[in-house]
Amino acid sequence: MTDATPAAPPQRSLKEQMAYGVAWMTAARLGIQVLGIMSTMVLARLLTPEDFGLIAIAMSVVMLLDSLSQFGFEVPLIQKQDATRDDYDTAWTLNIISATAVAAALLIAAPFAARFYSEPRIEAILRWVAVGHLFMAFQNIGTVLFRKQMNFRRDFALQIAQKLAVMAISIPLAFLLRSYWALVAGMVAGRVVGVAVSYGFLPYRPRLCLKAWRGLLDFSKWMQINGILIYVRDRGYVLVMGRLLDAPSVGLFTLADEIASLPSTTLVAPLNRAVFPGFVRVSNDAAKLRESYRSMLGLIALIALPAAVGLAAVSALVVPVVLGSQWHATIPLLTLLALAGASRILTASTVSVHYATAQPHLQTLTTGIQAFTLIPMVMLGVLQNGVIGAAWAYLLHSLLVFIPVAYWFLLRRTSIRLTDAWEPLWRPIIAAAVMFAVVKPIANAWATPEAVLALRRLLLVVTGGALLYVTTAALLWWLSGRPAGAERVVLNRAGPLLRGLLGRSSS
Repeated sequence: MTDATPAAPPQRSLKEQMAYGVAWMTAARLGIQVLGIMSTMVLARLLTPEDFGLIAIAMSVVMLLDSLSQFGFEVPLIQKQDATRDDYDTAWTLNIISATAVAAALLIAAPFAARFYSEPRIEAILRWVAVGHLFMAFQNIGTVLFRKQMNFRRDFALQIAQKLAVMAISIPLAFLLRSYWALVAGMVAGRVVGVAVSYGFLPYRPRLCLKAWRGLLDFSKWMQINGILIYVRDRGYVLVMGRLLDAPSVGLFTLADEIASLPSTTLVAPLNRAVFPGFVRVSNDAAKLRESYRSMLGLIALIALPAAVGLAAVSALVVPVVLGSQWHATIPLLTLLALAGASRILTASTVSVHYATAQPHLQTLTTGIQAFTLIPMVMLGVLQNGVIGAAWAYLLHSLLVFIPVAYWFLLRRTSIRLTDAWEPLWRPIIAAAVMFAVVKPIANAWATPEAVLALRRLLLVVTGGALLYVTTAALLWWLSGRPAGAERVVLNRAGPLLRGLLGRSSS
């Protein structure tokens, strides 16, 4: 093994490699989210909505400037089957150049942002975040090779180490300072550790190089435009709300949105991250691409959709357990935002298909329409009904714009057909709706500010809701003739496991 290429993983079939990658990436996200929930449970009780709001407003400025230079060079490195060392080194060099520009822009923009939001504390926050942002650009670009080879174990370790570093710094400082500075220090520390671990786990040593800049930029120009639009779509609301509302309101919405996105970031994001290289390999075979898309969409819907809908259903019990009674105002926000997240899960893997088929412009068009229709709706919602109005705007936008636009471009410009999406989706949708209709009234009736009692009731409600969902989904699958799909895959995997557990318990 040279310093340019890590050892290849054992040879497996494409489906086995995709499943293996899915397992590792899901484990990574689950580990990160468990750590994140533990951290949030502590920090939410030590800090205030104002603290979280200040960080959210400051990070909105960071992400805005970062999106202007976010070229996503990792994607073309994976998409390009014959990428060379020059490609990797050039991507690393360009990342450093763009991060330096962003850090300089943050330092210049800090006082202006503080005046724009009438919040002088933002200036110092932005200066420290700029330092961490610049440092993160030096992360080892060679880690992309693990994703390209569908070997995710070290990617798993990198993500866990970074999250542990954030917790190790932010939680003790929160106890000591009771201030938003604990969150700032945690972010900077996490990025420093992320860089260090990336070099410790991989012998590849990148070098300054710009030989392959033209080819990378030709693909990544669409990634850069798409990055700006993704920011406007997913985080632009902070710019609007930070100007129209106070910091505590922004903090309430931001934390509710963070919790509401857990099903997507825990389950959907790692699945897409893991299967993208697999989509690339079958991108020239329409039949195999459609089969892979149906399989992954069905699996995502069967698992992630009930998680998101279930979170919306039990929000009245989740908030006192995770955040504490002082965050009671986030309950209706969490319900609406979790439902919005559930609806967006229905478009899972569309981004991966566009990039795998070398059509990044389609995703740019999709994101652009979604972004520039959301901001006016959020602004109108805030003006009409404050922070609750913003949450309603998110839900309506997801149903009326986000889903239709995503499928319009997917179905018209790729080999994917409507039946490829509808067939694996309709059973999980109905089962999740039944679960929500039954669980939501019970959770609301059992709502209590006492965390321990709320936890007991939450466990009961979640168990009952999960059983109801599984039973309904299984019944629908049986009545529809037990077709091949995610249900059969899960059943085939779960059957031997259950028999093994029963065998050990009986012995």
